[in-house]
Amino acid sequence: MLDGERAQWRLTVPPRSSVTLNVAALPSAGEAVPPDLELEQMEREYQVWRKKCTRFRLSNTQLQRYLDKAVLDLRMMQTMSEDGLPAIDAGVPWFSTLFGRDSLITAYQALLVNPELAKGTLAKLAQLQGQKVDDWRDEEPGKILHEVRVGELAAVGDIPHTPYYGSIDSTPLWLVVLGYVWNWTGDREFAEAMWPHAVRALEWIEKYGDSDGDGYVEYKRRSGGGLDNQGWKDSFDGILHEDGSIAEAPIALAEVQG
Repeated sequence: MLDGERAQWRLTVPPRSSVTLNVAALPSAGEAVPPDLELEQMEREYQVWRKKCTRFRLSNTQLQRYLDKAVLDLRMMQTMSEDGLPAIDAGVPWFSTLFGRDSLITAYQALLVNPELAKGTLAKLAQLQGQKVDDWRDEEPGKILHEVRVGELAAVGDIPHTPYYGSIDSTPLWLVVLGYVWNWTGDREFAEAMWPHAVRALEWIEKYGDSDGDGYVEYKRRSGGGLDNQGWKDSFDGILHEDGSIAEAPIALAEVQG
């Protein structure tokens, strides 16, 4: 029985037996919204988003459904940045959060649909751009993050994802997407707002990204809780030599140099 503050159960336990009671609780903050009103609000938000996006009209009905669904999925992956621009979270549905590489690539690929996604993603990543040298988080001045996590492990400092900066390609990708946004929109005010972050990103590439001065951007993990490999293949055995042996850092990935 639920009375708003307490839950009570009446159980009958036969002699020499046991009863298992499993309880799942979902905490929430703020005022409760009736499910029907919540659904109406969500539907309105999706309608507004659809109206802001490029419309596609195709003779292939199956491809038309795919595109329509993809546009709605982009709405599902959004969070709002502090300046009100939509940004992309990656990792849906298991750990929906802001990434560097994944969010930037998605935003870039969706420029034709709605360039505001790319602008919001660039702005949100710029707000969290590296400020100092922090080995635990693989952070360096001007570097764009790899991933942000929240929760108990992050709160107590057991993992470095607060945010974690172990990505060799997030920073150059940020610059590439900024260039494409300028080409698509010609939004001078946005470009000027991002320009100090772009300068810092370029400085990171020259100073920290190419620490040995050989002209190649390379990575080497410093964090005990970070990633051995910091490109798109970021598993510990993701980068191998021709004979199958694991490559040792520092590693300069070919795709990053491009």
